[in-house]
Amino acid sequence: MNFERLRLTILAVQREGNRMLAERLRPLGVTPAQAEILTVLGERGPISLRTLGELIVCEVGSPSRAVDLLVTRGWVERMPSSRDRRSIELSLSDSGQSLLPRVREATVQIDAMLEESIGSREAARLLEALQRVLGESPSAASLERRLGD
Repeated sequence: MNFERLRLTILAVQREGNRMLAERLRPLGVTPAQAEILTVLGERGPISLRTLGELIVCEVGSPSRAVDLLVTRGWVERMPSSRDRRSIELSLSDSGQSLLPRVREATVQIDAMLEESIGSREAARLLEALQRVLGESPSAASLERRLGD
């Protein structure tokens, strides 16, 4: 087995998938990283910036710059926490809520392409193998926090 080819193929697939998603999101004025933030806020908001950072997979570290841009565009709102007035929570604004179905449609299109290309059985085997590669890494922990049951 040529593991260099495997490693580079994984990188190429990730790059191509991100390019296809970016292409579908471009008419909305949203990047893939911003789309993930909007999706997480739609699913889990209102949440703190720290919690958001723990749930996103697309970026390492704090998503504060991406959030700042989303606030500037009017898609995300900052508000005092209902539990602690000293902290700020993030949530989707009304315009962010109305944008979210179009963002989700772009990701659904990518998922459908994957299903058509790989099929459910092969996708399950691939997912299992990739999860073994991730092991107990920080990225695996982010995925578990985000998608875990």
